[in-house]
Amino acid sequence: MILFITIFLLLHIAYQDLKERSVFLISFGLLLAAGLLMKLLYMEMPMAFLSIFINAAVVACVVLLLYLYVKYKMGLHFRDGIGLGDIFLWIVMAVAFSVKTFIWLFSGSMIFSLVAAWIFFRREKNAIPLAGLQSIFLSGVLLCYYFFYRLEILYQ
Repeated sequence: MILFITIFLLLHIAYQDLKERSVFLISFGLLLAAGLLMKLLYMEMPMAFLSIFINAAVVACVVLLLYLYVKYKMGLHFRDGIGLGDIFLWIVMAVAFSVKTFIWLFSGSMIFSLVAAWIFFRREKNAIPLAGLQSIFLSGVLLCYYFFYRLEILYQ
């Protein structure tokens, strides 16, 4: 049941981001709670919190590098370079998945978003709905996990 709620919330975030280019903060809060609950159901608590710490460190490094790139290379304010919803989704991913799974899903969703943005959003120079595209990717992965449960990908 929690898996379907998570998928629904991801699709809701994707819809909001693709349609309005903004996502309600409550959506991320609910998704964070669902992700934490899923993690605690599948992992022991000490390992769960260790993986959250490691994943959060990865997200912090990515955000720092992105901040430096946007500020010094692009010459923009940070909020003009990336949406807060994108960072909130990365935090949710950091909480919801094990380290190995997080790295694979983070990288995979970035590649998926890059390809999808190149195909569908070529003409839009300013805004790519990164959180929405990553949410679509994660929804697909979670659906595959549900239908092909033998694929033990989420909490290895």
